[in-house]
Amino acid sequence: MKLAAQESIVPGESVAEQLRNLENCGYEAVELVHRFTIHRPEETRSALADSPIEALSMCTSLEHDLGDVGTDLAARISFFKETIDFAGQFGVKRIVSVPVRGPLAEGVTEQEEIDRYCDALRAVGEHAESQGMVVVIEPLIRYETHLVNRLEQAVKIAESVGSSGVGIMADFFHMNVEEADIAQSITAAGSWIKHVHLADSNRLNPGRGHTDFEPGMRALKSIGFDGAMALECRLADGPPVAELRLSSDHLRSYLH
Repeated sequence: MKLAAQESIVPGESVAEQLRNLENCGYEAVELVHRFTIHRPEETRSALADSPIEALSMCTSLEHDLGDVGTDLAARISFFKETIDFAGQFGVKRIVSVPVRGPLAEGVTEQEEIDRYCDALRAVGEHAESQGMVVVIEPLIRYETHLVNRLEQAVKIAESVGSSGVGIMADFFHMNVEEADIAQSITAAGSWIKHVHLADSNRLNPGRGHTDFEPGMRALKSIGFDGAMALECRLADGPPVAELRLSSDHLRSYLH
């Protein structure tokens, strides 16, 4: 397992400085954020070429949500495919997919959303597979979405799609609320888990809340997970570099 952090929380005046800070704090990868990287592709590509830090994942935005029935599906699929191609130039292996955000729209059923999402995932998953990438379904906390909140729900969708270009993500912040037993849920999801997001109970960096990461980390090791685990959180008050180093030390204590 490799530790990563989203570029949005890493201090630095340039991408190169951000990557140096990550390396010095004990991280091995960075999670790119599409809305930032799209504005500085050449700088990002150059900085990665000169750094041992890898860009193994990319986070998307609400414009990529494929289950939103009120939008043009063909346009969203096309945009997602373009994003896969864009991410590939940085070596990205996992790209995040949130099905839909917010409450259920009036006049729409959840099954309609799921059917639409599965159809879209078949298309983008096939494209991702051709690029050596996996689209990972991210279950969100109930306050952010009504549709996919737990790992078992994401697995059911991934199984329905049936593509090696589609997997799921385990996010410790969301699991802390939605899963009755984080370790048990991870074990049940097994090899469908292709990526992990990390945040503490208060959505601060790991080590600054009360989440016990040990059972979940042990479960990840037991299923043979060997991907990246990226911090997706806010940093606690204090020097950002020190907070990143604190979380790296805190998490690595569970990885031995």
